[in-house]
Amino acid sequence: MTNQHPLYVRLFPAAGAGLFSIALLVASAHADESMQGLQGDREAASPGAQERYREAIDEERRTPGEYLEDAAIAGNVKTRLLLDDEIKGLEVQVSTKRGVVHLAGEVESEELRDRIISIAEAVDNVKEVNDDKLVVKEEG
Repeated sequence: MTNQHPLYVRLFPAAGAGLFSIALLVASAHADESMQGLQGDREAASPGAQERYREAIDEERRTPGEYLEDAAIAGNVKTRLLLDDEIKGLEVQVSTKRGVVHLAGEVESEELRDRIISIAEAVDNVKEVNDDKLVVKEEG
């Protein structure tokens, strides 16, 4: 039985693989050039700037375990806030980074704000609660 497909259809997989390989080589070369440029910029910076750069990068990196723990903490805080009879369903944003809980939103009273903060502080593994963006609504 003869092959019924035209020659270009039979050759396409090989051509496609070849084009893909060329694209990878070009992208790799471009990435190498970009990285060399960045490396040169970093090397040209003062030693103090280099150290601040390394510290900033290291500070932002979290391990997968840290991400999971932060997600668990934020979920636990949010669940406790939703289950509380006085708070139930208020729009309070909760995020966590390295065990520090960040609360944001508007609440009706200072007492309610204090209650939300104390609930967050009571959750296991919370190192600190940042409540700068949790404000009491202004009357008016």
